[in-house]
Amino acid sequence: MKTAAAISSEHLTNNQAVRKTLLERGIHPENLSPAEDVKKVERSIL
Repeated sequence: MKTAAAISSEHLTNNQAVRKTLLERGIHPENLSPAEDVKKVERSIL
């Protein structure tokens, strides 16, 4: 891939494939709780 358009197209295709796979496994990303902020976790460990 040499152009921004080709890279963007590939990115979109990959994201669609990942979403399709998740949905086939019964995982709905929009229903997942957000991950805790990494900085917040690091502070709580130290």
